[in-house]
Amino acid sequence: MRRPARFLSLSLLSIALLTACSDSDTSGGTGPTPPSGSVTVTPSLGKVFDAAVEVRCAATGTTLGSGVIGATGSIALTLTGSCTGPVIIELLASGTSTYFDEQSNAVISLPSGTQLRSVLPSLAAVTGTIAITPLTEIAFQQALAAAGNVESALTALQVTTANAAVAAQVFGAAAAGIDILQVPTLWDASLTTGSLGDAAADRYAFLLAALAGLGSTSGTPALAATTALADDLADGTLDGFTGTDVTYTSGNLVTLLEAEFGDFASYANAALQTLLGIDAGGGDGDGGGDGGGDSGAFPNENITLPATVTMLTASELTTVVGTYTGTRGSIKEGGTTTSYDSCSVVVAANGNITVSANGQSITQTVDAGLGDASAPAINNPGSWGLGAGGAPGTNVPWVNLNIGRNKMIDGYAYVVADTSAVPTVFTKEIRCYMPINRVVTTADSDWNSRASNATASDFHSALVGNYTGTLFSESVGGSAVATPGATCAITVASDGTVTASSAGNLHPLAMTTQIAGDKDDHATFTGDTDWALRSKDVTEPVGNGYDSIVLQHTMSGMMATATRKAANASTADAWSCMSVTKQPAP
Repeated sequence: MRRPARFLSLSLLSIALLTACSDSDTSGGTGPTPPSGSVTVTPSLGKVFDAAVEVRCAATGTTLGSGVIGATGSIALTLTGSCTGPVIIELLASGTSTYFDEQSNAVISLPSGTQLRSVLPSLAAVTGTIAITPLTEIAFQQALAAAGNVESALTALQVTTANAAVAAQVFGAAAAGIDILQVPTLWDASLTTGSLGDAAADRYAFLLAALAGLGSTSGTPALAATTALADDLADGTLDGFTGTDVTYTSGNLVTLLEAEFGDFASYANAALQTLLGIDAGGGDGDGGGDGGGDSGAFPNENITLPATVTMLTASELTTVVGTYTGTRGSIKEGGTTTSYDSCSVVVAANGNITVSANGQSITQTVDAGLGDASAPAINNPGSWGLGAGGAPGTNVPWVNLNIGRNKMIDGYAYVVADTSAVPTVFTKEIRCYMPINRVVTTADSDWNSRASNATASDFHSALVGNYTGTLFSESVGGSAVATPGATCAITVASDGTVTASSAGNLHPLAMTTQIAGDKDDHATFTGDTDWALRSKDVTEPVGNGYDSIVLQHTMSGMMATATRKAANASTADAWSCMSVTKQPAP
């Protein structure tokens, strides 16, 4: 359903935590109302500055707490008063409000009057740290529509249902396990290549950046994308949207978002790229061959860089020098991105770094100048971001390289039209992704780490067995619900057969797929304990019907997702299973 947008939305990713405690408004009575709690609010379209925040009771409109966000991007509020039923946390921009937009890669003005909200089922739930993001605004609009567009009529069930549904409605299985009210990782100018891992907060930040990419032609990309999706999803159904800055259909939204994954891939480390399927290094191809020892394609498989260095020099690039042949490249010019099956990253001994695709290239030199730096990824040994920057001016090239597991992962080069202009405008962007389907280490030789066309021989036999977990949520027919006490079970057989089932939920799951060498069958290994299996069976090619089961282990633990899309259906059904554990063999 489409209806006139009721807001301009707010901010996409995370902010640090707390600062300044604010006095709260009170209502009723002749004396002060005793404090009823506290909360730290972190709006996130990218970091937000100088905007008002209000916590109010939906049923009465009573203000429970308010204040203004300063330089930290967060505000700690003391709450006073009482409330029966849902509570709304609202951000309201003034004429001086700004935010860091991921797509623009710059701090830009947040239009006066912009509203972005979170809604919680009760005052008791308003505690700790609460996020306000595009997804929480979409959930607010969805709950409000269910209440007849009357705030005072909101119910806890409407709020809980909308908050549980929205992430899957927009991102599908990529958002499994994400609580939209939890604060995503901060995204601002300090974010570097490979900074985002596979923790839920990092994944949330990455997905929100991709969402901003949908509005790339707008002056406020994150706001444009939020407005469009909140309008479209108000009735809980994805119908598509056609606007000046954002256009998508119910059938191609996931495809468009996956394309944006590629555009932001340099910020994700290898584990996150694998988790989201953006490091396949071959797109629809075969994943780049069977592996590792091609010294021509990968001259260095044991890259090391200085721990944290600015004013980086060419002499410090010894272990990176060489020509790296990628299997997926792209060029973005004038708002249009074109993908190619081959590309390259060349690091020369004199410090020149060149990223090329389809006969076009961008080069910058590491020569101890502005932006020449290397930095390790936090809690991810063997991973670095390497940057080569240029002096201020016009048409300035920059190059970033992503190193993961001591191997070249990808290169991203862009040309800045004018380094003094706000927002920042890129005249050209070139990306090149390496295949990751090479044996990760000698000790892990049972893993072929295939990001495509995997078979049962490509994953470790230790993964064969039975797994159980808690069913976190199910989204069937466009309606997402969480069923307390529901369980799920996954079985991985030695022949690659994978089954998934559930019990105690509204829509019981029974699915069987097989890792059998198909294009979308994955068996990837990205760290000492991080791995992912995906078995996807196409049930009806013409109508794009499929069944898919993903079982994966990350630093956050083990999880599973089952997805089913009927032929010619506009959306897929999904079941998300968390706290998964492997059962001992009988």
